[in-house]
Amino acid sequence: MKRIDEKYINQLRNHGLRVSKPFGEGHTFEFGVKVGKPKSTKGNHIRNYSFGFGDTLVDAPVLNLFCSENEWIVLLQDGVPNDEPGDFLHRWQTLDQAVADILDYFFNSPERMLVKDLEWNKTQ
Repeated sequence: MKRIDEKYINQLRNHGLRVSKPFGEGHTFEFGVKVGKPKSTKGNHIRNYSFGFGDTLVDAPVLNLFCSENEWIVLLQDGVPNDEPGDFLHRWQTLDQAVADILDYFFNSPERMLVKDLEWNKTQ
């Protein structure tokens, strides 16, 4: 499995995102990371949503970024074993594309988070 170059980790952090330490060898998402948007960082969020991500409160779902079979994967999977509304798995040929997808999810297209927002808030 490929490791994520520090350049991309820093790009995510420079946008105010929290990035976990890489998963270890042998993990399902080997050498991948989790990426979350702290409540203190402006961007897309889910109303009334607050979740602990390490020592940080996030206001949007945490994404997984990892490499599988020479593709970069951006995964949001809240539902286990079945997907919940708004869960997704995006496959990218380059890490640049995967990072752009993450930045778009957290900062550009609020409608991408709308299904999760509606689902979360109908149960609140």
